[in-house]
Amino acid sequence: MTPLQKVFLLLAFGYLILKLILAFAMYIVTLKVEAKGKEHQVRRQALLQARRKKNMELYRRQYMDLEERKRDPDYLANQR
Repeated sequence: MTPLQKVFLLLAFGYLILKLILAFAMYIVTLKVEAKGKEHQVRRQALLQARRKKNMELYRRQYMDLEERKRDPDYLANQR
């Protein structure tokens, strides 16, 4: 092998190693971002559930009226 071929192989091998290291680093970062996103989703769902419960209590009468109208066949016929 000529010295230039050895240099080329060394550079190609170094490039592949660097590429593997970057791919592994991106994988680790992706896992951390995903975990933080799931944590945020759980907090958001709890907040929305509490907000819906509060609204159901505040507007209970309106929701009951809406449910009664939905059960009425004339109301459903006019909606379509």
